[in-house]
Amino acid sequence: MTGKGRAGRATPGDGLAVIEEAVPFGDFYVDLQGTVRATKVSKFDLNAILKELRISGVPMRSEVPKPGDYVVGTVDDDLPEDMYSITIYKINDHESKAGITAILATGGRRGRREGPPVELNDIVRAKVLGVVDGIAFAAISDDRCGVLWTRCSRCGGKVARHQGGYVKCLRCGNREYRELAPDFLSVNALS
Repeated sequence: MTGKGRAGRATPGDGLAVIEEAVPFGDFYVDLQGTVRATKVSKFDLNAILKELRISGVPMRSEVPKPGDYVVGTVDDDLPEDMYSITIYKINDHESKAGITAILATGGRRGRREGPPVELNDIVRAKVLGVVDGIAFAAISDDRCGVLWTRCSRCGGKVARHQGGYVKCLRCGNREYRELAPDFLSVNALS
């Protein structure tokens, strides 16, 4: 703030001054009563000596991932055509609290291996291929991608990595195929 006046933050529609009080610059509109209001989340500086009101919008960080981003999420739903719905909680290793849903395309079963590459409630890392209307489309075909954490689908027990992309249950001995990430069960990948 310069001179006498006030400064601070404003949300859209906040009344900052009356038009007779100062000449506004930036992201504003004037309503029918002559009140200068912010048009977006902004910082403002009202200089009473110069009779200036400067309003500058604060850049907002988008929570929607972009093509090429790596996302980590939980498999929520089995969709038709070998696709799954995942809820994203990390974008490029930064936590996301937006609750964004992505569609994970798996490409079906791989060769002679049995079973799908992911199961419900698995935690997976995927690479975003594109975004349409705010919905991210991702795949696990990248070398860094795959299942980071899973449980046995038969008994719910803990599993360990086994040869050839399989996991083996430590409780019941069940062996299942998963498309495992190179850092499967790594604490750094999950936290």
